[in-house]
Amino acid sequence: LPTDANPGGEWWADVGLGDAFRDPLPLVDGEHRQDGFTYRLTGVGHDGWDVHHDPSGTFTGMAARTRSTDPETVAAAHAELSTPPGGHFARVLVVQRRHVGGVDTLRGCVLTLSGPDGRSETDLSSYDELRAALTDAVGVPVDDLDDAELQDLWTRMRTAHEAWDAAGRP
Repeated sequence: LPTDANPGGEWWADVGLGDAFRDPLPLVDGEHRQDGFTYRLTGVGHDGWDVHHDPSGTFTGMAARTRSTDPETVAAAHAELSTPPGGHFARVLVVQRRHVGGVDTLRGCVLTLSGPDGRSETDLSSYDELRAALTDAVGVPVDDLDDAELQDLWTRMRTAHEAWDAAGRP
């Protein structure tokens, strides 16, 4: 979809960065502003590009590189990331909702509300607070989930949170 600012017409949609941009970014070197946030792309080429996140984000940036998208490669990467105990996405509950005003993130027992004017963090100290954060803040319906499994998730996240607190939140 070419535009005056993006004559090549290539765009990058965020399909997993969580608290990054809401709308696709033009694959063009430079700063891109959305909803009060600034993202910068550098080194845009056929092999990939570098992304510099808005300073309010949960990560500073990343290198996006082109790789095979054949089903076997994608399945292997998914297994590596999501298989316990070593899988990065199997260690802690993370749910994020990106919207016009910012990003709402539930990470373990910490609810973070981020916007262009700053962010607030709240430690959740009860099962009811976790349930409310899921439904109200990040918009995940939980009525169809088994309550015992959700209680178990709460217990595991709270135990990990207490260990993280005791270690000084490294």
